[in-house]
Amino acid sequence: MHRLKYGIVAVLIGLIPTLSIADDSSGPSISGGITVTTQAAKDDRVKTETQVTADLEGVVPLGPGSINIHVEASSTPSSSDGVTVLVPETNDDVGSAVDKKNHGRIQVSELFYSLPYGNSNFDIGLMDASANLDTDAIANDETSQFLSGSLVNNPTIEFPDYTLGIRMDSEPESAGVGYHLLIGSSHGIADNDNYDYKDLFDLNAKNSDSRRKGVFAAAEGVWKTPALTSRLGIWTNTSDHLRASNNTLTDKANYGIYGGLNGALGAGTWSLRAGWADPSLSRNNWGLGAAMEYPVSVMAKVGLGLTHTIASADLAGADDTTLIELYMRIDLHEHLQVTPLIQYVNNPNFDGSGTVIDAQQWIAGMRLQVPF
Repeated sequence: MHRLKYGIVAVLIGLIPTLSIADDSSGPSISGGITVTTQAAKDDRVKTETQVTADLEGVVPLGPGSINIHVEASSTPSSSDGVTVLVPETNDDVGSAVDKKNHGRIQVSELFYSLPYGNSNFDIGLMDASANLDTDAIANDETSQFLSGSLVNNPTIEFPDYTLGIRMDSEPESAGVGYHLLIGSSHGIADNDNYDYKDLFDLNAKNSDSRRKGVFAAAEGVWKTPALTSRLGIWTNTSDHLRASNNTLTDKANYGIYGGLNGALGAGTWSLRAGWADPSLSRNNWGLGAAMEYPVSVMAKVGLGLTHTIASADLAGADDTTLIELYMRIDLHEHLQVTPLIQYVNNPNFDGSGTVIDAQQWIAGMRLQVPF
C-alpha cells in the first residue's frame, strides 16, 4: 500500500511541469490533483487511516467536439477496522479506484466524447453519472469541499459507478431554465463482480447474487436567478434488487425524487438538499441536508454541513443516521490547500447498537490537496 501511495505522488508531481497546456483553450488541456486524507476517531476500536487518491483529467479537441478522459488512482482502503470501513459516511474520496480484491489501482474512470449542440451538450461513453446530476455549489467535491459522502450527493439516489451512458445537459450560466438528462447502464465498473471493463459491455451478465442488470435513467430541471438556484429531479434503476425487508430477489425497479437549493448568504453561500427513494428496495428512504460555506479571509473558507438519512422502515433494526462536518480550507498556494476538519456521526451505517463501535463517533481529520 505504501509503495502505491508514494508512487502516485511521485508520478503526478513529476507531471506538473508539463501541464502548461491547460491554459491553451484552443488545444488539449490537462488538470488534476493529488489528495491525501488522514482521519482519526475518538473510539479506540476505529483505527486511524491515511489514504491517497489522484485525478488526472484531459480534454482533447476532435472534430466539432472533444474527447474527455479521467484517469484516477487510489491507495488500498483499510480492510476491516479503519475509519473508512467502520464509519463509511465520513470519506467519499477513498477507494474510488480499486480492483475486485479492494486493492488500490490506477484506472481510466471516464472516457467519453462531448459534442456541443446549440445551448446544450451531448456526451456519450464511459462517464460519472453523478457529475452533472444533483450538483451543488458548495457541497459536491470531496477533494475541496465536504469530505462526507452524504454531503457530496444525496444518499437516496442509486447512482451506478462509472458507467456507459448518454447524457444531454443545458446549464444556465447565471439565470434561466436548464435541464440534465442521462440514460446508462445500472452497473458501472465497481458494480460488477470483477471490477473490469469487459463486463461493462455484457448487458446480460449477472453478478454472484444473480441480480440482472438494467438501466439507470434520470431527468433534472434547473431554474436559476441571480439570487437562487433550484433543482428538481427524478430517477430510476431498473436492475434486479434485494428487498430491504428480507433480502429476497425481485425484478422491481427502484426509483426516487430529489431536489436542491443554493442561495447567497452575505459573502457566503447556503444550500439545502432533500431526496426520497422507494423504501421497499432502498436502505436510504429519505435524505435531508443543509450546508453553508463562508470566507473568513482571502485565504480561508469555513464550511458547515448537516445531513439526516432516514432508514427504510422495512430494514429491520436500522437506526437513522445523522452526520455533521465542519472544515476550514486554507489556500496556502494555488497548488496547495490544507483542510482541517471535524466530523460527528450518530449511528454509522444505520447501526445504533454500539456493539461493534460506539453509536456516536467523533472524527478529526486533515486533508491535503495539491491541485494543478
